[in-house]
Amino acid sequence: MRRSQLIDVDECALFVQTAKRNYGKAVIGFRVRDVGPYKEYEKLTLILAVSSNGFIHVRLADDAGTTTEIFKGFLTTLIDRLEGMEQREEWVGPKVFIWDNLAAHKSDVISNLLLIKNRLSVPRAPYWPVDGPIEYVFHLLEQQVRLRLYRIHTMDDLSRNIHEVITEFTPQTIENCFIHCGYLTN
Repeated sequence: MRRSQLIDVDECALFVQTAKRNYGKAVIGFRVRDVGPYKEYEKLTLILAVSSNGFIHVRLADDAGTTTEIFKGFLTTLIDRLEGMEQREEWVGPKVFIWDNLAAHKSDVISNLLLIKNRLSVPRAPYWPVDGPIEYVFHLLEQQVRLRLYRIHTMDDLSRNIHEVITEFTPQTIENCFIHCGYLTN
């Protein structure tokens, strides 16, 4: 299978609490107790789809997790967007989704949607994230968000910074993640 045919899909949670500065607030020998401007239980769920040509599809919301219905909505908008691109001949060839073994990915609802839309999915090996290019994209996202920690004080700040980082990803950056995972044939 060619690298250009693959669209890697996965989800992650991002917490505002990770922006807490536990160290470096005062000189050595003094203790500072500083309450952050956020609640520890707040999080954003990011569902992300990437392709080696730089294509990115994003859903960022304050959901508790990824349910079958949420994933179906994400996948429906992703497939509709792909169909529009294929009709304009921006993207030639059949696309194959790769994702992990989350229950929402393996549900009958998702299987039926893929069947109706004439799409294929290939599951990655369970508990083996090194084969997933998107795992490296998530790592790059985390690195860039951590560099912006001092700008993040609210959920809106976190959301805005995540979107900014994602828009800064170049097609070459994402393609390198696919190549790193061994998808060499374009």
